[in-house]
Amino acid sequence: MKKLIVLTLVSLASIFSYGQKVATATPEALQKAKTSGVIVFGVPADITAAEVDGVKNYYKQYFTTTLDEKKHEITLTLINNDEMSKQVVNRLMVSLDIRDYKVEGAELSFDEVFEKYLK
Repeated sequence: MKKLIVLTLVSLASIFSYGQKVATATPEALQKAKTSGVIVFGVPADITAAEVDGVKNYYKQYFTTTLDEKKHEITLTLINNDEMSKQVVNRLMVSLDIRDYKVEGAELSFDEVFEKYLK
């Protein structure tokens, strides 16, 4: 019986600890990004410059990437302000384990953010 209880607790703990990271943005910043080609997301504090540096070179033909570790913001400056480049932003974010976005308190997928704000 003890083993069953311990196994259950360990399973539950592992499920809750595997939470995905959430990026934040304001509707105003996303609307501005639509025309300016500069997208700024707030990111969790545990994302480091080393992590960003490790993946950003895969996407350099689409955008440049900088991380402000003090503000916990990632800035993506699109090379070409087109839909393809904006879609590739999701690949960078997924490589940083960010799959959800919070805009004005609403949790959205990247597809929803793209359709509503960036397209």
